[in-house]
Amino acid sequence: MKLKIFIIFFLLNINLFSNFKLENWKSHSSRMNVFSSTIDKNGNIWCATDGGIFKYNINENSETVFDNINFLFSNQISFITYIQELNSIYAGSRDGILEIYDFNKWNHILDIKNQSFSNPIINDIVYYKKKLYIAGGFGLTIFDPDKQVFSESILKIGNFPINTNVNKILIDNNKIWLATDAGLAFADLNNFLPNPNNWKTYNISQGLYENKIIDLALINNELYLLSDRFILKFDGEKFIKINESLDKFLNIRSFANKLYYATIYNIFDENSLPIFDNLPSTINGFNLLNNGSNELIIITYIKNNGIILKYNNKTVKFLPNTPISNSISDIFVNSEGEVWIATGNSPASNGFSLFKNNKWHNFTTIAYKDILDNAYYKIKTDNQGNILASNWGKGLLFGKRINDTTYKFTVYNEKNSDFIGISVNPQFIVAGETQLDRKGNIWTTNLGEQSTGSSLLCFVPKNDSLQSIGYVNPRNPNQRPFISMVIDNWGTKWLGGNASIAAGLMYFNENNTLENKNDDISGVITTSNYPNLNDNFINCLAVDYSGILWIGTPKGLSAIINPNQILNNTSSNLIVRTLNKLTGEINVNDIYVDALNYKWIATTNGIWILNNDGSDTITIINSSNSPLPDNDIKSIYGNPQNGKIYISTNFGLYETNSLSIAPLPAFNIICYPQPFNPLKDAELKIDGLSDYSEIRILTTSGELIKSFNTNSRKIVWDGKDNKGNYVKSGIYLINAVSEFNKESAVQKIAIVND
Repeated sequence: MKLKIFIIFFLLNINLFSNFKLENWKSHSSRMNVFSSTIDKNGNIWCATDGGIFKYNINENSETVFDNINFLFSNQISFITYIQELNSIYAGSRDGILEIYDFNKWNHILDIKNQSFSNPIINDIVYYKKKLYIAGGFGLTIFDPDKQVFSESILKIGNFPINTNVNKILIDNNKIWLATDAGLAFADLNNFLPNPNNWKTYNISQGLYENKIIDLALINNELYLLSDRFILKFDGEKFIKINESLDKFLNIRSFANKLYYATIYNIFDENSLPIFDNLPSTINGFNLLNNGSNELIIITYIKNNGIILKYNNKTVKFLPNTPISNSISDIFVNSEGEVWIATGNSPASNGFSLFKNNKWHNFTTIAYKDILDNAYYKIKTDNQGNILASNWGKGLLFGKRINDTTYKFTVYNEKNSDFIGISVNPQFIVAGETQLDRKGNIWTTNLGEQSTGSSLLCFVPKNDSLQSIGYVNPRNPNQRPFISMVIDNWGTKWLGGNASIAAGLMYFNENNTLENKNDDISGVITTSNYPNLNDNFINCLAVDYSGILWIGTPKGLSAIINPNQILNNTSSNLIVRTLNKLTGEINVNDIYVDALNYKWIATTNGIWILNNDGSDTITIINSSNSPLPDNDIKSIYGNPQNGKIYISTNFGLYETNSLSIAPLPAFNIICYPQPFNPLKDAELKIDGLSDYSEIRILTTSGELIKSFNTNSRKIVWDGKDNKGNYVKSGIYLINAVSEFNKESAVQKIAIVND
C-alpha cells in the first residue's frame, strides 16, 4: 500500500502544487509592551507598541487593533500623538515610517525609511505653527502636514556629530529645545535650522551631569531635563540637580505645573512619592493624559504586561489580546487546533503562550509561580492536551490539563528524574526537544555539553506523574550535546548536536523494550562518514509521510532517504543526500511537513516550500512577496485540519491560510460561493475532497472545461477553461475521483458571468 501511495503521489506531483496559494494573513505580534500613548477628542487612548497600534476604549474596556496586515506599513511603532488642530493621529516607527490617520484612512510616509539612515527610529513628533517637527535617530526634520512633504532636514545640530539621535523635542515661545544622546541643544525658530551655527549645544563641559538627555519638560516656564540618573533644572545659565537615582530614569511629564517622573520601578510625583503601592513588574514609561475636562489620566506602560490607568480614584488594568512576546523560538499546533508558542532560552524570555478560541493565554512566573522560570524555548502537548515545555536551566515542565486553560504544573529536574545538570552547575537542567512515541511515552534530550550522564530520557506516564529512564551517548558517554530530536516511522529517535559541539546525529532505538538495554540499537553519524550531511551542527529535524528524515543545519538541508536501515544495527547503508538549492550559507532554523507532504523550510532567507521529495521548489516566501516583516524565520508549524500556517519572525508571530489541508476519508463536496461569478468572486472554492483527487469541471453535456489533481481537502478555481478564457454562464458539473480508493462524487455549480 505504501508503494501505491508513493507512485500515485509521484504521478500527480506535477499538478499538485499548481493550486498553491496563501491568503488571509494575520499578525499576532505582541502589543504587551507600550512605549508611547495619546488621547483623541473622543477620549480614546491610542498606544504605540512593537505589535502595531491599539486604540483603547475606556468605557468598554476594549481595543481596536491597527497592524501591518490591517492599515499600517510597519508594526514597530515607537511614538504616537493626536494633534487636535489637524484632528489626526501621527505615529512614527522604529524603521522610519510616518503613519498618518485622519480617521478616514491611513497614509504612509516613507521618506525617512528610504534615506537608509543607520538609525531611522522616530522618537518624537511636535506640531507648532502649522509644521511638524520630527525627531529620531537621524536628527531632526520638518514636515508640512498640508502638502504631506518634508521641507527641511537638520542632520547636524551644532557641534554634535551628524545624525545624532534626538530623543525629545520641546518648543516654547518660538524656541526649540532638543534632548539628544550628545547633550542638550537650543535654537530660535526664526533662524535657519539646517545651519549648525544657529544651534547652541550643552554637554558635560557646559555643566550637564550626563551627556545623554532622554526627556524634557517645562514647568512654570522653567526647563527640566532628564538623563539616566539625574533630573536637572536649567535656569538659563547653569544646570541645577533636582533629583538623583541609582534606578534608571525613564521619562518626565508635567501636569498643572507639577512634575512627575518615572524610574523602571514606579512613577513619582514632585514630592518623590510613589503613585502606585506596587506594580506587577518593571515599567517602560508613562504618560499624563487630559481627557478634555482637565482630568488627569496617568497611563503606565507595564513591561510585557499591557497598561495600567489611574484616574478618578480608580485603577484599571488592560491586557491586549496578544501573545506576551515577539521573540518566539518554537511553535506547536495540536490536534485540537491549540497554538502554543515558547519565547526562548535567555533570562529575558517570557515563558510560553496558548492561542485558543481567538484568545491568548500567557504563562509566566508573574501569574504562575509553579513554572519556576520563564526560559521556555521548546513547547508541545501530549495526546491528552498536557503541556510539555522545555526550560533552559530548570528541566522539563509537565502541565496536567485540568480544564481548557487550567493546568497543574510539575517541573522534572535532577531531584525527581534522570535529568543531570551541566558539569559546572549540577542544578542547571537543560531539557531539549520532546517527542511522543506511539505508546504515548515522552522522549526528550538532556543537554550537558562535556559531561557524563544521559543524553536521552524517556518519561513513562504513571497515573498523574512521569517516571524516567535515561540513555547515554553511544559514541562518547562523556558528551551530551543534543537538543533537537524526532522519532521516525520505525520508532528510532534521531538527536541533533547543538552548535557548541560538532556531534552530528545520534540515533537510538530501544526495540520496544524500555528496561532491557541489551537489545538497543544506537550510533552516531557525522560529516566524516557521510559528506552529504551538510554540517555536524543540527538545528532541526523532521520526518515526512514517506519516512524520509530531513535535517536542517546552518549550512543548508540534508535528507536520509532510508532511516530504517539502522534497524540492521549499522549505519553503513544509509542514503544521505543534500539539497543543492538549500546548501551553503542558508541557515535552516526549522522544518514543517504539511498535510500534502510539502516541506516548509524556515531559513534566515525566508521560507522555502519544497515538494514531497524535495526535487522542486514550489515557492519562496519572504518579506518582498508577503506581509512578513523580515526574512529571518525562527519557527514554523501548521494545522493540517484547516491549512493554517503559523510563522515566527524577529518581529512576532504571523498566520496565513494555505490549501495544505488533510483530505477527508470520503468525498463530501461543497462548492462556494453559489452562484459563482468569476469576475466578482475571483475564486470558486471546492471543499470536501478525498485522497489524491482528480477534479474535472464539465459542461452538462460532458465537455471537459478544466482539470486538477490534488491531495488537499480543498482547491480553488478561477472560472477559466484550459485555454485561459472565462467560461460562459450556465450549469457545470464538478466530478471528483480519488486515485487512492477509486471513489467518486459529483456536484453541480451555477456560474453567472456578467
